[in-house]
Amino acid sequence: MATYYGLALTQEGKSVIIENLANDYLTAYKDAEQQAAKERLYFEGLRIVKGTQKGGSTMQKRFTSGEPTPRAKRK
Repeated sequence: MATYYGLALTQEGKSVIIENLANDYLTAYKDAEQQAAKERLYFEGLRIVKGTQKGGSTMQKRFTSGEPTPRAKRK
């Protein structure tokens, strides 16, 4: 599961980070919106905390690493 944090802006245009959100995207989004509204902030959106998301599929890893795929013809 990924961990999220929210971004919001103050009336002066300064960025604020909203922490301690749920690991579920929809719940985290809803919580961040509510917390921003309570503090009279303009909610910008959610971001994933780096290192908490899962990697790509096996085939994607092969394509990005440069290794041949199982069906690729070798020269």
